[in-house]
Parts: sequence; C-alpha cells; structure tokens
Amino acid sequence: MNQYPTVFVSGFLGAGDEGGLHKIYRDFGVFGMDMPKEMRKRGYENFQPGVGPLNSTWDRACILWAYLMGGRVDYGKVHSEQNHHERYGRTYPGVLKDWGQDGPHKKINIIGHSFGGPTVCLFSSLLQAGCEAERAGTPEDELSDLFKGGHGHLLHSVTTLAGTNNGTPATDLLGVKGRHFAGALLYGAFMTFSETRAAKFFDLRNEHFGLMKDPATNTDHHFTNPWKRRAELKNVLNSDDEVFWQMSVEHSKKQAEHYAMIPTAYYFAHSVRMTHDNGKGHQVPYKGITPAFRITVPFIDRYRNPRLGIDDTWAPSDGIVSLRGTEPPVGMPSKAYEEGETLQPGLWYVMPTVEGKDHQSYIGMGEKKAEYYDYFEGLLKTLRDLPDA
Repeated sequence: MNQYPTVFVSGFLGAGDEGGLHKIYRDFGVFGMDMPKEMRKRGYENFQPGVGPLNSTWDRACILWAYLMGGRVDYGKVHSEQNHHERYGRTYPGVLKDWGQDGPHKKINIIGHSFGGPTVCLFSSLLQAGCEAERAGTPEDELSDLFKGGHGHLLHSVTTLAGTNNGTPATDLLGVKGRHFAGALLYGAFMTFSETRAAKFFDLRNEHFGLMKDPATNTDHHFTNPWKRRAELKNVLNSDDEVFWQMSVEHSKKQAEHYAMIPTAYYFAHSVRMTHDNGKGHQVPYKGITPAFRITVPFIDRYRNPRLGIDDTWAPSDGIVSLRGTEPPVGMPSKAYEEGETLQPGLWYVMPTVEGKDHQSYIGMGEKKAEYYDYFEGLLKTLRDLPDA
C-alpha cells in the first residue's frame, strides 16, 4: 500500500481551492461540502490547484507543473509564439518540491473531472514524452523540464471523471460562429470585473493573453470595457488555445493523436449516464437531472456529423457530455473493467457506467454528503492499493 497524494483537476469554469469563491462554492462539493478537505481528514493527502477556468489544456498543464514543482509558469516558446500570447506566467512556490524522491511523494495520482479529463491526459503525456516541437524550437538552457519528457515515473495513476476526453457534441454543434459568440459573451462578462477586487474572488489566470492582470499584483482596480480589448479577445477566440474549440470532438481527436501513455501508470475512465431510450429511438433524461441539461440533452441526442464520426452511438449522455466522449482518448489501448481482475499499468480501464447520475454528480450537485464522501474515499483507496509497476 502506498501513501501517494492525489491532485484533483477541475473542469471548465472550475477555479480550484484558491480565491474567495472557494469559501462559498467548491469544485468538488458545491455548496455545503468540501470533498478534498474531508479526504485529508480521512488520511488522503491531496491538492486542488486553480489552473484557470477558461484556459486551454496546454496552458492548464503548464500551470499545473509549476504549481506542483515550483517556479515560473513557462507556456513554451513555440506554443506562445503560435498562439500570440506571453510565454511566461505566474511564479509558484511548489507544493511538492520533493516529488519523485523516495517516500510518500515519490509519485502522485491525478484525477480530472470534465475538461479536467483531457487536461490530465495531456499533462501525463507531456510528463512521459515532453514536446518535440518545443525541444526543436527552444534553446536547451531555456527549455522547461516539462517539455523534455522522461518524467512518466512520477505518476502512479490517471483518472478521468466524465472527462471530455474525446470532446462533446454539445460544442461541435455550435459551429465556429457559435463557439466564438459563446466565448465572447463569457470572456467579456469576466473581463468586465477582471481588474477589480472581484478578480481575487474568481481568478481567470489568463493574463498571458492580455485580457487581465494578475490579481495578486494589480493595484489599479477598475472595471474594464471588453470592447477596448477586442483585439486580444479576437486573438484568443481565433487561436487553437481556446476552451470551447478544445472541448469539441474535432479538436479532441486531433489532440489524442499526440498522446503518449506511461507504461508504469494506471489509467481509469469513469462515467455516469442520465439519459435513456424512450422506446422511439431518442434519448430522454431521467428525473432529477440538472435543469439546464434538459436543454442540452435533445441537441446531443439528435446531432450527427459523419465527418467526425458522430453517429447514433453518441446520443446517450450524462446531460452535457456524450458517453462516447468520456471514453479513453481515441487510439489509446483500453478494455472494459471486469470485477476482480488484476489491474495492469499502461492500459485504460473503462469503468462501469453509473446510471441515474448526471455530469454534475461528480462535483456533488444533488448528492448526499455521506454517499459523496464515501464514493471518493473508495476511489482513493483503490488507487492507494495499486502496487507500483
């Protein structure tokens, strides 16, 4: 049995455990619960970093590396030039400076919910293989250790909870104009308050795009007119570094082509389902689904795109993400988990789908406190019991 810590990575709009919002609303516990804190009480060391509620998987992975190891965030020379943003970000003290040394921090477990799913997939891939483009385009003395690769031994396991590992049709059906419109509205709303004291309450962590300032160092508090930064906003929306685009099936398939698996790490894909066949060939929601998902379910049920391979099998969903989207990244070796089997590293296990729960169940929405806490304790115990490979 190991004592390795767990890192929880939030999904789209998740702010981590930093900032004032965490005192009221939590990414893993919503209102009235704090699952990571409870797990620490039960003897499971864990961390819940803020990696940016609107950041891309790449930018999140770079922040996560600095958060864990300490140092200044390096988004990569090549990546930052391609996406027209600053190369360097904030400086972190490091919560696991002894990561990789013999002892309880020799390895870590990493768990991502929703958009946190592809985040941890990319992060684990970078640990193992690094990035060839960054190695080729960056002077050796400037290259971040994250992009060098060779760090796969630092991970014990990778787990996704309703991860958008293969995207969600809910994003693809918006189309380019729809994604740009949704992004402009969302970014614009947050930008209005991004340089007020409210930024410490909900920190976007995307000042590298020039949309805001670091709340920790900003002393010139004022409301921002998003229109005056429309050039910066347009740059984000038209880049490959944009969250709505990255949640699409189209982008997710392209990103999965570059994933590298760690032969000594364990991989698990968990999912829930909140729709069922109505006997007429359509998926309808179970009672108790998050109200907003009653709008998205019919669109996911009916959306088809032969070019992307989105067919009838993509109709069942957890309300916002198709079950096909929560499967292991396309092209990765995987198998359905069988009760009692001996688990092997270097292979994705597709865990049994839990019926009657929706996408927000993993963050505690509508869940009973005792059952919610016990679920995660069971999950963490399973990871703790896995032998080192």
